[in-house]
Amino acid sequence: MYLFLHKIISLIVLPIFLPLFAISAFVFGKKTKGFSHHLGWTPFPNDRKQSFPKTIWFFALSVGEIGSIVPLIKALREQQPHWRIVVSVTTEAGFETAKNSLSFVENLFYHPLDFWPFWERALRRVRPDLFVLTETGFWPGQLLLMKKLKIPSFLFQGRISEKSVETYKKLPSLSKEMFSCFKTLCVQSNDGESKLKSLGVSQEKIKVLGNSKFDGLETVSDEQWGNLLSQLKINPSAPVWVAGSTHEGEESVILEAFSQLKDKFPDLVLILAPRRLERLQDVVSEIESKNLDFVQKSLLSEKESQAIILLDTMGELADIYSIATVAFVGKSLFQPGGGHSLAEPAAHGVPTCHGPYMEYQRDMAESFGKIGATIEVQGSEDLENIIEGLLQEPARRKDLGEKAQKLVQESRGATQKMVELIMEELNQN
Repeated sequence: MYLFLHKIISLIVLPIFLPLFAISAFVFGKKTKGFSHHLGWTPFPNDRKQSFPKTIWFFALSVGEIGSIVPLIKALREQQPHWRIVVSVTTEAGFETAKNSLSFVENLFYHPLDFWPFWERALRRVRPDLFVLTETGFWPGQLLLMKKLKIPSFLFQGRISEKSVETYKKLPSLSKEMFSCFKTLCVQSNDGESKLKSLGVSQEKIKVLGNSKFDGLETVSDEQWGNLLSQLKINPSAPVWVAGSTHEGEESVILEAFSQLKDKFPDLVLILAPRRLERLQDVVSEIESKNLDFVQKSLLSEKESQAIILLDTMGELADIYSIATVAFVGKSLFQPGGGHSLAEPAAHGVPTCHGPYMEYQRDMAESFGKIGATIEVQGSEDLENIIEGLLQEPARRKDLGEKAQKLVQESRGATQKMVELIMEELNQN
């Protein structure tokens, strides 16, 4: 019933939506890349004449979700080199990240919009044997259609916010039908399991695997560490504060705290890494409004370094955390927040702080916080005081870093569990 209703709604809405979508894409420059992909014209793999025993379609919304599936896809490719792997994303940042970290997959494209007939067209072109949705992005039309076509769907690294749970509970019949489309729902923690059960998902379908982001973490060698400092023109003895994945409003607080700390720590360097590069000019204006000297990372080869380095490139933050004396992880200071992964700085043994709004990363934040491996800050003044305290206490920094690294090591394993589930599913068909 719901699939039929979805088709009717699509036929009613598309004549209005499609022209607006096209105008937004070509006039305002949004979604111009991969425009045809969004309409279901996903590119055929270059090797479509080659016979593959199995095809797996992975869907990852953006950069964070790509980070979750990279270890999984690498492990699958290693164990099943003859399977076809295709990946779809929704954002340009996600596309660039996937292009850099998953260059070996057979196909990479932008995810089709959840309208009929876009999804039917895309499925005819890709012909997947298994669809794997990463973390979040529950689009009912696509899931209902795949269920009808008997294409099994897995959820990997499942993540559902409290707000989403409340919305789903207002539409219990649709929610139940949508989640029934999944053959297996793999979540990061017991909290995710509880949320799914509260929505009527049967226990048999849910598996708690842990967080795969721990599996893909790598530390840098001494040589790489030195090269990073050299590239950024930072004195090895200078303290470095890396503020990563920041969002609107957070840069102002960080810059204010940095201005105060600079008086006490004259050699302090701030590496500021906004989550979305499309906000770069807003961040530049924020820095200039405070009359602070800075340099964009991409211009360092032709300019002198400054006390503030604005990271304006993709894919480098995970390694740059390795040179940090202290770190802050963003999208956490202000509501609604949500947070970003703490695993990257933790893997390098960097003492890390974050704001109070970490819903999307609640399990990770609680795990680190429970053993005293990270610090929660409440606002501007608190942030300044905590960073100052960490800069003044090397023994405390060492303790936090060692606890964090130990937890990272103990938390590995989700990737291999997922590989085994996928192998079991595809080898029996």
